[in-house]
Amino acid sequence: MKCFSGICPDFKSRYQLSKKAENEADTIAKLLDQNKGFTRVSHRPTLEGIGIIRPVTEYEAFGSRSSAFNGIKGALEDDNVNIIGVYGMGGVGKTTLVKEIARETKENQLSDEVVLVAVTQTSNMVNIQNEFSSKLGLKLDEPSLDVRVSRLHVRLKRLTKVLIILDDIWEEQDLGALGILPTDEHKGLKMLMTYNVTAPIAERAEFQYTAKKVAQKCEGLPITIAVVAKALKYKENLYEWDDALEQLKPSEINFRGISGAVYSAIEMIYKYLERK
Repeated sequence: MKCFSGICPDFKSRYQLSKKAENEADTIAKLLDQNKGFTRVSHRPTLEGIGIIRPVTEYEAFGSRSSAFNGIKGALEDDNVNIIGVYGMGGVGKTTLVKEIARETKENQLSDEVVLVAVTQTSNMVNIQNEFSSKLGLKLDEPSLDVRVSRLHVRLKRLTKVLIILDDIWEEQDLGALGILPTDEHKGLKMLMTYNVTAPIAERAEFQYTAKKVAQKCEGLPITIAVVAKALKYKENLYEWDDALEQLKPSEINFRGISGAVYSAIEMIYKYLERK
């Protein structure tokens, strides 16, 4: 038995946690079966810099902006890809990259509409929704959230091809509030999202190596990256980050097609939620 941070595990609570994680993994597996287009299979990156998440079957990391640019273009041209995630630490050029993608998409008339919205840490969903609707030429005066969402949804469905870019995401976002529903079969709708994967603490030099490793262990899953980053946001001791890295080591369990790394992330997230 190996104990981390000088603390041995409570086997009863770990067993209960494991059962919760198994139940959640079962639910996730069913959702993956229902939404094949959102299945993600990942490979560990070998280069640092800007990473691209292809939501269907690929995960790639790129050391140069031009490679990342070409990778995104390839994903946008792939009919089997609807959501593209770009992640990296602050200052690596993610915003510049997606702005260039937006410019080229408009110039070459590759989409009926290109909507770029800056999310940032301080934005709330109402502001994001208002900016999003404005760029679609839609004015939302209704106080009812359901009515606003419905109008956005109808507007998007009228577009044959649309590229939506959400830039500078720090935590989970409700795409449904933008009229983008999970049941959509809008093949012409593409989403490009940029994620900041590190909290301000992780910008400190002594944290950066471990922070990058933690991000890699999330296997490119945007929701996992966001929740794990939130769990570690105010952890000021490096040993807590090292412990998280140990927890994210791939589990030997491969539950109904869910990789060991993702299973480990689910367990870690549950531990974080139980402490709240």
